[in-house]
Amino acid sequence: MSELMSKDFLKIIAMWSIVPTYTIAGATIGYGLDRWFGTFPWLTALGVLIALVGAVRDLFRLREQFISKPRIPK
Repeated sequence: MSELMSKDFLKIIAMWSIVPTYTIAGATIGYGLDRWFGTFPWLTALGVLIALVGAVRDLFRLREQFISKPRIPK
């Protein structure tokens, strides 16, 4: 595997993509439920809030995995 596409690089990409991905997904699901139930903007806001909480939780999990990995010099 090339140095550019190492596992560390992929973990960094995952960390940077978690927040926007979760937020867009939460907003989309919330918006769809709002249209279905006619409660706009409450479920959209709730979806974004739940998505942000999940994103922060997963960021901390990835951070712990990334930091706890022992570094072996080449």
